[in-house]
Amino acid sequence: MSTDEQDTAQRSFEETVPLVVEDFTVVKEQVTTGTVRVRTVVHEDQQEIDEPLRVKEVEVVRVPVDRLVDGPVADRQDGDTLIISVHREIAVVQRKFQVFEEVHIKTQWREERHREVVRTQRTEAVIERDDHKDL
Repeated sequence: MSTDEQDTAQRSFEETVPLVVEDFTVVKEQVTTGTVRVRTVVHEDQQEIDEPLRVKEVEVVRVPVDRLVDGPVADRQDGDTLIISVHREIAVVQRKFQVFEEVHIKTQWREERHREVVRTQRTEAVIERDDHKDL
């Protein structure tokens, strides 16, 4: 190795390299860039409904009865028929109750379709943004 090369090698170890350290701080600030307006719009639609309905029907049948009894006869159930005895008091040598009529009330259920056009409403939110370009 020549003397110049030794001097250069020695200088390279002795050279000072300046180092710079940068530091920074982040600051956030809230800036209004625009406004938002929300409004609702109601839309009205018509929809057809088709639902089964249970309908209770009552049939009343008056049945003539001519029967003497010792006292009032309580109402009774015969299957799906409620039987109500109608009483009157009659004068005889001795007093007795006579059932002169029974009211038979029969309950039946039937199902029928019910169709109807009904008016429905739905609400829609409309959002509009108003940007401020000069801020």
